[in-house]
Amino acid sequence: MTPVSVSVVIPCFNVEHTIGLALDSVAAQTRPVCEVICVDDASTDHTRRVIADWQARNAATPVRVLQMPRNSGPSAARNLGWDAAVGEYIAFLDADDAWHPQKIAVQYEWMRTHPPVALSGHTHLVAEQSDRTALPMLSAPRAYTIARDEILISNPFVTPSVMLKRSLTERFNPQRRYTEDYLLWMQICLAQHIVVLLDLPLVIVSRGAGQSKLSRNYFRMRVGDVQNYWQLWRAHQIGLFRMIFLIPFSLLKFLLLLTFPSTHAAIKRRLYTQPLPEED
Repeated sequence: MTPVSVSVVIPCFNVEHTIGLALDSVAAQTRPVCEVICVDDASTDHTRRVIADWQARNAATPVRVLQMPRNSGPSAARNLGWDAAVGEYIAFLDADDAWHPQKIAVQYEWMRTHPPVALSGHTHLVAEQSDRTALPMLSAPRAYTIARDEILISNPFVTPSVMLKRSLTERFNPQRRYTEDYLLWMQICLAQHIVVLLDLPLVIVSRGAGQSKLSRNYFRMRVGDVQNYWQLWRAHQIGLFRMIFLIPFSLLKFLLLLTFPSTHAAIKRRLYTQPLPEED
């Protein structure tokens, strides 16, 4: 089957135990991609060797490995892969996650038939690293536009769900290691590009950390939210009063997430209920 014009970008840092499963999920796609770009972020384990061994066993899947000169974080690694990509679309995957076999077929076809859309993401399932249960059978995805006010309130996407046009000029902030992906989605949306959520779980996201580590990460993410809103205000993409409202709102989200996570998830899901015009 002819590969579709999608470049897969995978940042890699000390992922010798998980990168094989991520690459397997790319090789298992029902619509093959034109290239996979693994960006080694100065790993100190056997990540490069594992990727090379995988390449030797899977010659039908074109894999390029780019080397970062020093460890710079996933944002810089994704930017390097994005800049080197040749596909019309970029699809991001993390080295410890796995795609549904039809992820590229469904999302690429949807993007191709909706050319005004600059970025789409989809829903996901969460599993421990050892729990690679089968993803569900697929139906036609429902699509929802993400409005400016909605994306400022909550991040609608996990990074390995996102497919976007390579031609976009925005990039991940290489100075940031928390919520840098959310900042990019907001910048793209606030630049009046069309951003869409596909209501179909096409990725399993691994979350193997303990509760105390998760709590620390949630706190860092809220700090990242504050930095995001400050940066958007400094760039004149949001006004001062909106920033003043959003910062305490983010702190309230943090408290709700820690105390009533199911309620937090339900509220977040109800945010994105505006269908595309053609589905009205």
